[in-house]
Order: sequence, then structure tokens, then C-alpha cells
Amino acid sequence: MKNKLCIFNPEHDLALACDDENFNAPQSAKKFAQDLSVFPIWFSNDNCFVFDYFNSENWLSELKTKFPQLANSNIISLSPDFSKIQKVEVWAWNKTLKKQLQDFGLNNILLPNSEKLKKTRELSHRSLAIKLHDFLSKNHVCDKILKISATELTKIIEIETFLNKNKEIVVKLPWSGSGKGLQWIKNKMSHSHLGWIKNNLEKQKSIILEKQYSVVQNFAMEFLCKENYVEFCGYSLFETEKGRFQYSELMSDVKILSKLCNFSFEEEIFLEIQKLLIKFIKKEISPYYSGILGIDMFLYLENSEIKIHPCVEINLRTTMGYVARVLFDKFIDNNSTGKMFVEHNAKQTYFYNEDLKQQQEKPLVLKNNKIKSGYLSLINILPETAYRIYIEVS
Repeated sequence: MKNKLCIFNPEHDLALACDDENFNAPQSAKKFAQDLSVFPIWFSNDNCFVFDYFNSENWLSELKTKFPQLANSNIISLSPDFSKIQKVEVWAWNKTLKKQLQDFGLNNILLPNSEKLKKTRELSHRSLAIKLHDFLSKNHVCDKILKISATELTKIIEIETFLNKNKEIVVKLPWSGSGKGLQWIKNKMSHSHLGWIKNNLEKQKSIILEKQYSVVQNFAMEFLCKENYVEFCGYSLFETEKGRFQYSELMSDVKILSKLCNFSFEEEIFLEIQKLLIKFIKKEISPYYSGILGIDMFLYLENSEIKIHPCVEINLRTTMGYVARVLFDKFIDNNSTGKMFVEHNAKQTYFYNEDLKQQQEKPLVLKNNKIKSGYLSLINILPETAYRIYIEVS
């Protein structure tokens, strides 16, 4: 069993867009990463070592008495000795993180080479999602699947024409994620919209545009890539607000598929999408990328009929949907369901007090070291905590 350094770096999308090894993330992104630094213990295997900014040893020791699944999870100091580290697992790779780990003194053999990082960035461009959507449209015969993919444009006049035709649109930056780099425009571009688009056309050379749809259910399919090998890891259901993640559902794959099929779909439709995605990933992604990837989709209402948007975006990184899948399978009783929330509040002691309150109001109930019901924080909550991730199970 290898000793593995596990890192949560949620600023990845910003670093990828900047494409500079000396990129300095905003303070909010750094705080998010620090507050959730121990988060990977819940979804990593092997001997997992995580950075700890907040003296979480006692918190982790107490968790291990409840969950023997965490027996191989360990805290590593902020002035670490990396001599025993044999593998590195991160939320997502970019040249900024590689440079930071090199500066820490981590063995370069454990880090991806420059060519692999370059290819990962190329594949993370939203134009790949357009390519995948076109592939699905041509190869899936179901008439309930959206056939019109997003559009990549490079000129303001083209964007205005697209808006005039579609009236309500979503504007997306080629490199962005988790609700960042998105603008919703209705009927007419404001001066603010125009300035934002011009500025980002200069930086990223193109803009992705798509018609707005009436979303009724967000979902995703999660995959693992390993050098020409692709494995389907499961489904995820989630909710967003203006593209920003709110929570993931915690339930079995069987229940998720059943919930999707309750919108008058046959199970075979989703299974066929899954097969086509594996075929595309094997050809276009897995020869160059190793790691988790999630493909976001949604069900939408059009002319009183529910349809499927099969490729909203491709996330070449670990996703909250993948984490929810692992969490349920590893830590939650199969007869229970729940939600995993990510929240932010900068008010001092707010989450600290909320954590104490929720522990009292929704005490944890375990059966065979799995959660039947109750509240559980997935990080060590302190008075200065501004970001948290937690689950509620019933």
C-alpha cells in the first residue's frame, strides 16, 4: 500500500485559465483550500496523507473510532518530510500546483511532466464539450436528447447575432468552472456584459455561448481514466445556483437512475449515453489524461416535454459528484439517503456555532460503522472557519 499525499486545490480552474506557474490565487480561494485541506480523507484510498492548517489530529482520531474506513488517513505537517511519499493525488493538476510542490521539495518523479500538463489544459477547454456533444448527437438515436450543441465564437458581432436569435443565453469562458466564468444575458447586452466579454476575448481568444434552458434536474456521470483505460464510477445528482455548486445528493446509483427514469425515460437511454461517453473518452481523453473526470448534464423542460442535455461541460478533475458517490458507497447505510453541502460564511464563529447546534439537533446514528442518519462535518470546524462541507443523512 503506497503512501499517498492528497491535496484539495479548488483554485484549479483559476490557475488553469491563468496558465502561469507563478499564479497567485485570490485570498478567498486560498482560504477555501485551507479550510477544506483535510477533506480528501473521505475519498482517497491507500495511506492518505493530508495537509492540516488547523491542528486536526484529535478530530481525526475521534473520527477513526467511528469509521475504521479512515484507519489509513493521516495528517502531515506544514513543514513536511516527503521522503516516504510514493504517490501524489490532487483535486486537479496544473502548472501552478506542480511548481508549488517542487518548491516544497517533493520528488519531481511524482509530478506530471510539462507536456502532460499542457495537454490536460488543452482538453479542459470547453470546445471539447462541444465536440463530445456533437458526437453524442450523431450517434444516439433518441429524439429526447438535445441535438444542438453550444457555439464557440470570437467576435462581438457574432455574439450579438447569437443573442438576437436566442434571446436568453449563457455566456461561458473556455477555461472556467464551478459557476465562475458564466454570465446570463436576456434580450440585450449591458455595458457590463460587453466589457466582460471584450476583456475575456482578449485573454482567452473565444467565448462559448449556449441557449438558456429550463433545467429540472442536474446530474452527471463520473469516470476514472488511466492511460487508455476508462472506468464508469457512477452517477451523481446535484443542485446549483447560477452555475455555482450548492449540494450533491447522497444515494445509491440504483436510486439515482430510478429518479432520472421517473421523468419518463427508459433506463437504456442513460446506459447508451454512458457507452458512447466511454467510447469518446477512450479516443479523445484517456490517452493523455489520468484521473477522475465528470461530465455534467441536465434534464430540461421544452414544450411540455422533459429532454436531456447530455454534455453541459467536461470536468477533468475530481468533482463533488464523484466525492458524493464515494461517500455514499463507503460511509452511508444503503437504505439511507442524504445531501452533501458546501457553504461559505465569513462571519467569525458562525460555522463553529452552527456545527455545535447541528450536532445536538441531528445526532449521528451509525450501523456497522455506516451512517443511518444525522449530521456530520467533513472538516474540523474552528471559530475562524469560513468554508465548510458537511452531510445530512436520513
